[in-house]
Amino acid sequence: MVSTIAESTGCHSNEFDPTGVEYGSVGRNSFRPTIHDMEVAMPYTALSRGRWSQPYRIYSVTAVTNGRRPVFKNFRCARLLIAQIRTLHDVGAVNSLVWVLMPDHLHWLFELRDQTDLAQVMKLLKARSAREINRHLGGKGPLWQRAFYDRAVRRSDDLRVLGRYIVDNPLRAGLVTEIGQYSHWDCVWIGDEGGVCGL
Repeated sequence: MVSTIAESTGCHSNEFDPTGVEYGSVGRNSFRPTIHDMEVAMPYTALSRGRWSQPYRIYSVTAVTNGRRPVFKNFRCARLLIAQIRTLHDVGAVNSLVWVLMPDHLHWLFELRDQTDLAQVMKLLKARSAREINRHLGGKGPLWQRAFYDRAVRRSDDLRVLGRYIVDNPLRAGLVTEIGQYSHWDCVWIGDEGGVCGL
């Protein structure tokens, strides 16, 4: 167990957060509520105050579909989003560490590179995935909520704990009984020192 507890700056959660991360939001499209609070919309002006982005900083990001629609229950839609995550990694915008795609939201841990800022990374991810998924479904309109939630990680020794916490989301949600049964996740530490995320 991590000995440090996250310092909250207005973020409320009903569950224990073992991540030991620093709360702070970056980019004009970010906000602070937990995944449980995301259905309550915040005014856009509240999203842009006090935001900053730092290259080579590690961020934990959550993005939620518009109206919490379970778009990613559709296997093809899930894979279209995953392709965009991989593209952002491959072009050097981020160094992707861990992600898990739930039916109506994405959790993603990555190191921001120096080519762009956090808001731009999320804008690219959302826009490109929305275009591809809408094309696949024959739909139109917003796929994602306008904002996203993020936390800047305070210490590198917390990364594997945070990674495991992210990967375990389908287990906690009761979608599967073993993480190997779930198709939509990845972790750079698979197999390192004893299993998924080294834990």
